[in-house]
Amino acid sequence: MFGEGVAVLPISVDTVGSRAIWAKDMKFPFTLLSDPDQKVARTYGSTMTGRPYDARTVYVIGRDGNMHYRNLKFGALNEQAYKDLAAEVKKAKG
Repeated sequence: MFGEGVAVLPISVDTVGSRAIWAKDMKFPFTLLSDPDQKVARTYGSTMTGRPYDARTVYVIGRDGNMHYRNLKFGALNEQAYKDLAAEVKKAKG
């Protein structure tokens, strides 16, 4: 969870171990999720046509349970990406 009932769900096909190490190194305030069989990617449309893997996608789920934001190309090393994500979280808190 990330603030008052809003969930930030960053997900990719990367292994749980590699995601945990990276999250610790980057000091993310949220858990990174692994989707090796692409069930989530297929369900929520983050598969990439012509590629055997899904995009590294960030979802924001509001307290109402609905997806309020999806970024298929989240720039994890880009400061503006986090500013944009924070703005989307604020909107989802409504």
